[in-house]
Amino acid sequence: MGAGAPIAQSSAAGSQGHRARQGQRRQDGHAKVQGIASEAEPGLNVAWISVDPRTGQILGYPVAVVQKLEEAFRSTGGTGSVCLRGCGPPFDDKTVDFAGGDGEHPVQRADGGAQRDVRRLTAHSDGLGGVKLHLVRERGWRIAEMGVAGFTEEKSIQIVCATKVESSATCSLEERKAAL
Repeated sequence: MGAGAPIAQSSAAGSQGHRARQGQRRQDGHAKVQGIASEAEPGLNVAWISVDPRTGQILGYPVAVVQKLEEAFRSTGGTGSVCLRGCGPPFDDKTVDFAGGDGEHPVQRADGGAQRDVRRLTAHSDGLGGVKLHLVRERGWRIAEMGVAGFTEEKSIQIVCATKVESSATCSLEERKAAL
């Protein structure tokens, strides 16, 4: 699933936690989301993102949630699910099902029934290149398997930060500032 790439936009409205979850748009049209260094795949950074079905906005999960998702993904071989309870608002009523509703792609579900597409993204930790996603508006915004001219929008993202999954350390202040 490393072939996807999201673009995240920051919002002036919303709680600080919501803003911290979003990727940040850079001047050059790319976006950044926080990720972690992969223990299983040396030289790669990993991020988990979701797509807001109402706006098409790509939202990066915070590092603590990325760590929980990555640990569960690795321990289940990408076939299970993980409850995000304990990660704080707005995640306490959310579950990510790695197989998703279609049996192939991860989805985030809220206790109230709402759901959105989720993807695990990987990028080289040297910072070169980015990740690309294609979004389509079909009964809400979703992640498309491939780009189709006139139907999908291509989004690019850069994964920043570098804490290890097994480590309880958080990103340094400089890394957090770079992600904003």
